[in-house]
Amino acid sequence: MKKCSKCKWLVLADNGYSNYTVEETIASCILNANPQLPGVTGYGAKDEVLNAPSECAVYDFGEPTEIDVDEENKQGSYDLPDCERLLPYFKDDSVKAAVRAMGWIKINSI
Repeated sequence: MKKCSKCKWLVLADNGYSNYTVEETIASCILNANPQLPGVTGYGAKDEVLNAPSECAVYDFGEPTEIDVDEENKQGSYDLPDCERLLPYFKDDSVKAAVRAMGWIKINSI
């Protein structure tokens, strides 16, 4: 069954003061295929959207990308755009290529 929570195009970005004080997680679709995203997840907020059966045309089974508050896996400085600085988080080469091509930077915002 297709579900956003098992799609490689999903990004889950934590927001808060540090990795120890995560206040929310923003779920986003890199390809903007889900009109209900971006949105806040956790504590049931958007989990029903992420776990609902999907008829998405761009669904591709895989693990979503998770980005922590402290961005411990980032490369370079904060002067770089998000799409370059956060590339190490994206493990799938096709996802990484899409992020580069689109200049996708809406990672921590709704």
